[in-house]
Amino acid sequence: MSEALCQWLGIVLLIGVILDIIITTLSPQGAGFFSKFIISGVWKIFLRACGKKGDQPILDYYPTIVSVIMLTFWIALLWFSNALILISDQNSVLTTNRIPTSYIEKIYYTGYTISTLGNGEFIPGSNFWMIYTNFLAFTGLLMITIGITYLVPLLQGEIQRRTLCLHIASFGDSVERILIQNWNGRDFSNLTDHFDDLRQEIFYLGQNHKAYPILHHSHSHIKHRSTSITISMLDEALTIMMHCIPQNHWPNKTSIRSLRFAITSYLSTLNSAFITPAKETPPSPDFEKLKHAGIPVTSDENSLRDCYEDFTDRRKLLLGLLHTDGWQWKDLNFNTLSIDE
Repeated sequence: MSEALCQWLGIVLLIGVILDIIITTLSPQGAGFFSKFIISGVWKIFLRACGKKGDQPILDYYPTIVSVIMLTFWIALLWFSNALILISDQNSVLTTNRIPTSYIEKIYYTGYTISTLGNGEFIPGSNFWMIYTNFLAFTGLLMITIGITYLVPLLQGEIQRRTLCLHIASFGDSVERILIQNWNGRDFSNLTDHFDDLRQEIFYLGQNHKAYPILHHSHSHIKHRSTSITISMLDEALTIMMHCIPQNHWPNKTSIRSLRFAITSYLSTLNSAFITPAKETPPSPDFEKLKHAGIPVTSDENSLRDCYEDFTDRRKLLLGLLHTDGWQWKDLNFNTLSIDE
């Protein structure tokens, strides 16, 4: 490889990895170019290794493992790109006897400078390379510190995510049961009293996922702790409330619409994690169970069919979210009494 090619390749890779670290760790808009593919690619490998089954406990370790992989990748690319820049000049690094170093010695010099070990086996070959050595040490310290610091909010985001899932699961363990268990014979005030708190939690979840895309694949093999299951279940319940039940049975129309908007805001972040709608349409809920419980679901079959046709794209996106997380639509119906964790 020619010296000019080494230099330009090193510069391009260095700029790329610095931008990737800055965008991923300091920008609220999500991951950089390299990190996006690492986050998505590692999750796909995990999911395929588990047979695309969301009930596999190993999937719960994904955030930890992908975080370590990302940090290792950043350090390796910083090291490699800077080593290429030094290799582009034979006299960039010298021995203490002023003899040009080999490629391996330049790579070694790059590594211990980035890690700020600062031993004196080799010296910069000119004033320019002295300044560049300072840049290496400063960049290495700063980028590695930022990368490690990035991991702390992920734990906080995971705790918030689990809290939200448990909050939703406490209403019921299926779409129908959420409505049946919270129907008081007149309206759903037992349920809607919680909607303001849920709205804030879901807004926070969406912004967290946008800033930290790793959290999109933060998984729990226990269904009632799964974001994809609980969010899909809640959204389906809202669809029935808003479009299949007369408005006079809504005790708080504003809170219902606000919660629906919060879920929509969350769903809008899925594209950043390469989560796309499923090809098939999910089945409709069991309205007979709701009617048997005395809930005044509209009896007009055409209206119900038209309603669910209007929400086909939204429900396909929810199904796509479930598939990406290793679940099926039938998993929205789970029995919390059988879970002993």
